[in-house]
Amino acid sequence: MTPTVSITVFQPGAYTMTDNTGEWVMTFNSDGTLTLTINSSYMTPPGKGRYRVEQNTILLFDDHTCGSYGAGEYTWTFNGTELSFKTVADKCGGRSTTTTKKSWVKVR
Repeated sequence: MTPTVSITVFQPGAYTMTDNTGEWVMTFNSDGTLTLTINSSYMTPPGKGRYRVEQNTILLFDDHTCGSYGAGEYTWTFNGTELSFKTVADKCGGRSTTTTKKSWVKVR
């Protein structure tokens, strides 16, 4: 049996998730900015925002579609390959659904 690995330091980079609307890419830059793109006409232009990590909690600030709702707060886990989120509090349903519906796979 392979042991489960848990990474406790947040890993900036690009993560992908595919659902019925297309392939999403969420890129966390080391300067605290993020972009969210999808390879369909579902969302144009790309979403842009900021994030802040405090231990196992991440705050997502969306400048695109959820800006008026303020930050979304999530807990996160990363096993070295997949990044998963659970909603703590977020008034923006679209952001919460997209962020938490599936694990995000690190691509770079």
